[in-house]
Amino acid sequence: MRLKFIAAATAAFGAFTMTAQAGSLAPAVEQPPVAMMPAQPVMPARAGDWTGAYAGLSIGGSDIDAAVKGAGENGSDLALTGDGGSTGLFAGYNYQLGNIVVGVEFDFDATNYRVGEDEVGPENTVVVEATSRLKGRVGVPLGNGLAYGVAGIVGASTNSVIPALGNFAVEDGVGYLLGAGYDMRIGDNLLAGGEVLYHEFDDDNLNVEVTTFRLRVGYRF
Repeated sequence: MRLKFIAAATAAFGAFTMTAQAGSLAPAVEQPPVAMMPAQPVMPARAGDWTGAYAGLSIGGSDIDAAVKGAGENGSDLALTGDGGSTGLFAGYNYQLGNIVVGVEFDFDATNYRVGEDEVGPENTVVVEATSRLKGRVGVPLGNGLAYGVAGIVGASTNSVIPALGNFAVEDGVGYLLGAGYDMRIGDNLLAGGEVLYHEFDDDNLNVEVTTFRLRVGYRF
């Protein structure tokens, strides 16, 4: 009798367990697929930005008009003309503000500007040996480059005298400049362009106007 009771209890417990397990099974909940965002292309940080430092080399030529005050006939000014070539170095920094680019640049040119050779002869020629400039620049991106205007100061170095004018000494001078230029990007870092500058020096004895055109190649850091 006791064995029959144990067998019946065991069978009842097994049936209860199977029923409970069957009742606990719930259908699996399907998760919606996770949308994968397409990978975004990595663009160069400076592709359309002109902010940064740069430096390079230049080569150019000049057209010069000068006047020695009071050295001509009857106290008039003596007009002199000249020209010559230059090679130089430049370095600067640009900062872009929206669609405007502002910057500052310094350059140095070794020059061979010869003034007065046609008017007073080779022995009286004034030779300008070097120029240096400090320029402020304001520009706008245009096409694949930067169009800009400049203004600043220029210094010229010469050790010349004019014997025909009583050994008149032409001393180093400081003047102002205005101009415009265009720098074109070649790839991410190289630059190539041109620049036209007008300079004027004026003191008690001499007035000089110099127009230069320079070709430039540079590198953006």
